[in-house]
Amino acid sequence: MQDLPNGNESMPTQKGELARERFVNATKQIILANGVEHVTARNVARIAGYSYATIYHYFSDLDAMLLAAKESLMQDVAQFMVADRAAAVIDVKDVKRLNRVYIQYYLNHPHVFRFFYFYQSAEAATLAVERDFKSVWHATYKVFVENGTIDEDEVEALAKSIIYTLHGLLSLYFSENGLSKESLFNDLDHITEFLLKDRRKS
Repeated sequence: MQDLPNGNESMPTQKGELARERFVNATKQIILANGVEHVTARNVARIAGYSYATIYHYFSDLDAMLLAAKESLMQDVAQFMVADRAAAVIDVKDVKRLNRVYIQYYLNHPHVFRFFYFYQSAEAATLAVERDFKSVWHATYKVFVENGTIDEDEVEALAKSIIYTLHGLLSLYFSENGLSKESLFNDLDHITEFLLKDRRKS
């Protein structure tokens, strides 16, 4: 296995970034395949091709490395959504389509969902990735504001209602308490239709 100088010595930035990236990718590989509970310094180092002690030249502890992996996985989810998000949302069918794409990512990668929403770490409160979710929400539901279905100041509440529904249904599904995949999608569609129902008086 490769080893690198200790953290007190100078190290080429490019070499350091490559090692850090390998550790993050190895962590992600373990999470995707087997779950976060299988992430150990030795397992990550073995896959990355370094001695396990080298990890601590780049991360203060295992939680810090998991935080970096979480940030990277969040970007992967966003990339998974890009193709479908490219098409403008013009009606409820488009919102349901985006919801299903989002749900499908976690159905494909259940260990990622459990890592995101059930794994507790000391670093959780210091997640460095900040995303402008409000601008995404307003762009997604813009057509419903323009046609009068919802008011501008209701967008955040609507978006959060759908997001919490998505995560709640996924939690029920992964808990194996009787919610089938078909029911998951159908319930999500029905709740989305209800939330985006045009309640304007004729």
